[in-house]
Amino acid sequence: SDRSVILLSPVHPVTEPGLLTLRCLLRNTKSSDLTADFYKDGLLLQNQTTGEMIIPSVSKSDEGLYHCKIPEKGESPQSWISVRGEKDGLLLQNQTTGEMIIPTVSKSDEGLYHCKIPEKGKSPQSWISVRGKLIMILFVFS
Repeated sequence: SDRSVILLSPVHPVTEPGLLTLRCLLRNTKSSDLTADFYKDGLLLQNQTTGEMIIPSVSKSDEGLYHCKIPEKGESPQSWISVRGEKDGLLLQNQTTGEMIIPTVSKSDEGLYHCKIPEKGKSPQSWISVRGKLIMILFVFS
């Protein structure tokens, strides 16, 4: 391919539940109303006659490798779309027990967590992955 097809996508992570707009363009042309196929992780998602794909409310499951194809013109290089959860960096709970419980954990609970104790400081951040088994995280302050 001569790299004439371009996928216009955000450079920074999209924060859920934000708007994600992807545009499929032909290099050196002004036309934006092109029929384009949009793919995520190699699988066809949508066929759009506007050359634009919109996800109105992104979630962590929308994260992945995207590319587009314009029939008889070629396909774009892949772009990694990163989705940041609302929880990352935001206060989730204020507890007097020193523990936080997520009763029904789901994939959307994945993210960076830390705890903070007033006048004592905060713990290092830990990335929590959800794999389908019960996990317990213990932050220790010295």
